[in-house]
Amino acid sequence: MSKPKLSSVKESSKELKKLQTGKPAQIIKRPNMLIELRKHGVEGISKRKLAKIVGVDPNTIQAWRTLYFDKG
Repeated sequence: MSKPKLSSVKESSKELKKLQTGKPAQIIKRPNMLIELRKHGVEGISKRKLAKIVGVDPNTIQAWRTLYFDKG
């Protein structure tokens, strides 16, 4: 079993919550992922656990994390 991926999210929780305002439910899930990554930044979180919290497929989490860390 692989170790959880450590991450550093640049945006504050306040900024991420602001991104959720007035957006459709599916769009809100991406900032939720980043909020959870911030919460677990030091110890990390697995994509499966993160997917369960956010409510999406683990492969979606992996794609979103890759996009975020490659392009911001």
